[in-house]
Order: sequence, then C-alpha cells, then structure tokens
Amino acid sequence: MPPFQFAFDPMIDAICVILTGQWSMTTADAYMQAVVDNIRSAPGTARPRKALFDLRNCALHSRDVAEALAEFHARVTPDMDRVALVVASTLDGMQAKRIGKAREVQTFDTVAAARDWLCGG
Repeated sequence: MPPFQFAFDPMIDAICVILTGQWSMTTADAYMQAVVDNIRSAPGTARPRKALFDLRNCALHSRDVAEALAEFHARVTPDMDRVALVVASTLDGMQAKRIGKAREVQTFDTVAAARDWLCGG
C-alpha cells in the first residue's frame, strides 16, 4: 500500500486521505505533488472544502517533513472550511493540527466521529 491514498466521499462532501508509515522528504514531496495533481484534475472549480485525514497508521513526522507539509498546506489548501483528523494519540493530533490548515480543525479517535462532525454534527 502506498504511504498516502486519496478518495472523494460524496456522502460527506469531503476528500478523504489515508496516510501511513514513516515519511521522508521524498515521501512528502510525492504527497505534495499528488495533492497538486488531484486539485488540477478536479472538474471546473470543484475543490472540496472539507477533508478527513486518517493518520492512525502514520508515524510522527520529522521536523523538516512537518515544516514542509505545513508550508505546503498553508500555500496550496488555505481555503478549507473543516479538516477532521483521526489520530492514534494526543501527540499525533498536536502535530497534525500544526500541519493542517482550515477554518476549523478537530481531532477524533474514530472515523465515524470525524464523518459525523464533517456532516455538521
């Protein structure tokens, strides 16, 4: 399985991203290019404004990877309304909140709780 997967979920009108493993700058660079490619391939101006990140099987990022991802998301996805982060620990959630940029960012223990929040619950 690749270290990142993307899928659009029309039930919650959100992009769902699964991240796994220990990331290097090479992995981060490939992820950032994949995000850009996904944005470019979206029809018209159809850019999701909500995202669900499942980070339960992703190790904490090194400082350089975390900083690169934070800068990237601030520059490329600054208009997100809600980002739900499903994490395995409080520390994972703290790092993910520093990386993820959105008007509202919340951490969750389960995908079900994250989906409910994204739907307005």
